[in-house]
Amino acid sequence: MKILIVDDNDVMREMIRSFLPESCDEIRECDKGVDTLDCYRAFLPDWVIMDWEMKPLDGLAVLRQILGGYPDAKILLVTQYDEPVL
Repeated sequence: MKILIVDDNDVMREMIRSFLPESCDEIRECDKGVDTLDCYRAFLPDWVIMDWEMKPLDGLAVLRQILGGYPDAKILLVTQYDEPVL
């Protein structure tokens, strides 16, 4: 299985990578939302695991770009909030 990890934080990319099963035999990483569509086209992953909160192009905008050209793409958006929910 081919996985593309997209996150602007090195530590988060490494953590995501550590949770992936051994069946993920090809893993590539992208550290900028603006580069993700090009990475996706070049790699054509089975799944994308992507941070929602990136600058200047966030995960939701990148998701729309990918789905615009690849409507069957499988994308999981993740994010981290450290503020309590009221």
